[in-house]
Amino acid sequence: MLKSRRDWRANPAITVPSIVVLGANDGVDPPPSKDQDATRFAGFYDRRVLRGVGHNVPQEAPTDFADAILQLRAI
Repeated sequence: MLKSRRDWRANPAITVPSIVVLGANDGVDPPPSKDQDATRFAGFYDRRVLRGVGHNVPQEAPTDFADAILQLRAI
């Protein structure tokens, strides 16, 4: 298990296509305004911060979540 975010950043770049879907109103782990993780991805990468959505994106925004999965499937 990683001890800190710094440990995660020491790993090789992520090469698989990735879409990160975050809730803007996440009270558990709020997304930072600046995307600090983009440099970790070497393949297709998209970061989506959804307004009015909290921590449980699949339940709170099922259409947006499914659209992200379908987009990745098409790559």
